[in-house]
Amino acid sequence: MLKNLKLDLDPQVTAALRKILQKLPGGTRGRRWLSLLAVALVSLLGLTDCSDRPPVAPGSELRVATWNIRWFPSGRPIAVAPSVERQIIGAAAREVRKAEPHIICLQEIRDREAAAELARSSRLPGLKVVACTEFAPFSEDIPAQQVAILSNLPLVEGGYEPWRASGYVDPPRGYAYAVLETPAGLVAVFAVHLKSNFITEGRDVERLTTLNRLKRELSSTQLQAAADRLGRRLRRPVTRVILAGDFNTSLDDPRWTEESTLRGLEEAGFRSCFEGMPPRRTKTLPATDYYPAVTFDYIWHRGFSEQHDTHVHPKRWVSDHRMVSVRLVP
Repeated sequence: MLKNLKLDLDPQVTAALRKILQKLPGGTRGRRWLSLLAVALVSLLGLTDCSDRPPVAPGSELRVATWNIRWFPSGRPIAVAPSVERQIIGAAAREVRKAEPHIICLQEIRDREAAAELARSSRLPGLKVVACTEFAPFSEDIPAQQVAILSNLPLVEGGYEPWRASGYVDPPRGYAYAVLETPAGLVAVFAVHLKSNFITEGRDVERLTTLNRLKRELSSTQLQAAADRLGRRLRRPVTRVILAGDFNTSLDDPRWTEESTLRGLEEAGFRSCFEGMPPRRTKTLPATDYYPAVTFDYIWHRGFSEQHDTHVHPKRWVSDHRMVSVRLVP
């Protein structure tokens, strides 16, 4: 009964299961205990064999998620042992599998292959990389933080674009995008990771804080223009648009009350997945010894009639950010 189960557990759990199996009695009594153990694993952990399941097809709704997975799959900007990476990939894949998204936008990904490995390890039928950026590494030893989109929906068009500088305002990175076929028509998805608030010690804090804000605002303006331009360029209308990722700014925090990055999206007709929710329930980056909890990760959408079940998932050790998911109804 256990041989058809594909286990993807932490090493400690696997070791504990081996000890239990070694202590089971033989004969009929042992087989009975083995059957009970298999039933318990299936019911409690959901460990069903996914190999024969068809792709998860949306009906009248889309399950959309976004997650900054922190230097995935190493968990840090420097190289780590392959065994550590496998642990991180397995843990992240379990979280993605729980969310069962039709679309998930990812940030801080090493490269396309890392994103593809996460899709494979999730064992969600049909989930694949439909877009991934290819930005230059920070240095010879530190890779870039790429942005990717995974989906099980048919891809019509996908790619990525860097942000364009305006004078001395030169935002890092850019966006990945994908136009996907759904039963309700085309949906355009943009994944982003906007400029952080990090400032090196000893630098001009006021000046760089302003510069970081301007970089995010410029990116937001270009993102809106890209969404509108895509809809005009394709032969078929793109009336539904999703913008998701780590925006590194917040609507409900007094530190960013003067920033237009997100407020500009509202003015352009986009709705936040957190609309109507109290701020205490939307914190995607938990508090640390240095900073209070804040909402940085958003899913913005336009052209959908309803949104339901916005969920900020529990924090996991693989990332400092929490995954966010929502159900969107055309």
